[in-house]
Amino acid sequence: RVLGFLACLVIGYALTITSLFSYTALIHGNPAPFALRYSLGNLLAICSTAFLMGPQAQIKSMLEPQRFYATTVYLGARS
Repeated sequence: RVLGFLACLVIGYALTITSLFSYTALIHGNPAPFALRYSLGNLLAICSTAFLMGPQAQIKSMLEPQRFYATTVYLGARS
């Protein structure tokens, strides 16, 4: 579990950081490389905690009343 967590977290952060290298493509009107890396990196970083908690507990935690709106805004911004 810990190795899965660390692998997803490190790969997620690496994708997020490397998305900054495609910033020039973003400025020149090609947002796809930046958006893909940034979105996948964030998704992997969030999913990494599912290795520690379990996927059902993760979803249940994200849908708790005090976190529901933040979860909705975050996931809505990703689509």
